[in-house]
Amino acid sequence: MRTELKDLTRALLGFEDRTLKVGEWYELPEEVVIRMSTGRPFAEEKAVAGRGGRRSIVSSESRGPAIRVRPRTRCTNGPHPAHSDCEETCRIDEQGRVLVRIPCTVKSQEMNLRRLSCMEQDKGLVAYLGGLTE
Repeated sequence: MRTELKDLTRALLGFEDRTLKVGEWYELPEEVVIRMSTGRPFAEEKAVAGRGGRRSIVSSESRGPAIRVRPRTRCTNGPHPAHSDCEETCRIDEQGRVLVRIPCTVKSQEMNLRRLSCMEQDKGLVAYLGGLTE
């Protein structure tokens, strides 16, 4: 009984025990998406302002304490289109750019099902991300 209660409590708090998949999109608070090169938030000004909504894609399968992601920015001439026929939870709603050359990390407890947006539809992008080593 204790194990069931513990598992239910963890799930309600967002601490799912699962492996994240390359290509999963999450909508995260700005302050939790950390540049690997500097150890500081990807968008520092937005993080200081307490903004949310940073779309980030998982770039390596992991169950560890830190998950490797790549951030996405909105831009009208970006090569990554908005997702059209996607899940209800999808937040990739504007054209943009996946910043594959800017590796970031997010603590695994931040990557919960409440923040899961959708799975990337472009299989080529998912395969590319899966091959990155940094």
